[in-house]
Amino acid sequence: MAAVPKFYEHNGASPTVTEISALVFCSADETAPGNEHPLVKPTGADNRSFVKTLGFGFSTGPSVSCSDFRLYSDGTIGWTGCTWNIGDQLPEAYVQATGTEGLTGTEMTALYTGVITSKTDFATYTSAAPKTIDALKTSGTGVYTKFFCFQVDVSSSAVVGALGAEALTMSWLEV
Repeated sequence: MAAVPKFYEHNGASPTVTEISALVFCSADETAPGNEHPLVKPTGADNRSFVKTLGFGFSTGPSVSCSDFRLYSDGTIGWTGCTWNIGDQLPEAYVQATGTEGLTGTEMTALYTGVITSKTDFATYTSAAPKTIDALKTSGTGVYTKFFCFQVDVSSSAVVGALGAEALTMSWLEV
């Protein structure tokens, strides 16, 4: 039987792990904020979303194993005045997202101090040049990968209103 893929978002102190079908950036440590805690356009320096910490895995495991995980975008993020970033390093230990709820999140390099030391615009990762996501396991169910962290930087040139949907794709080898 083919594995059933899932993205898993981690939130809260414990953390709570939630299978997600959509990633919603907001100004709180929440998986599905609805209309609460939107991203806030700043009048001066950039604001940020709270960090989104995800893992990738399977709710139904593969017959044998899965490996070679790759993450990418379609190469174009159409959010004027906003940059969707991914941490360059992959943490093995979870850290709860923090910041000023309803306004701005803590910079991911400060949240994951000494672990995530830099970040890259996620649009640079495409199917032709994906980001490799290290595996922690290759069989069974649940999270297979190290964490990957996302954060949206919002500048004063951001357009007010809902951001359009963007693609987040994971590929892997399955035997």
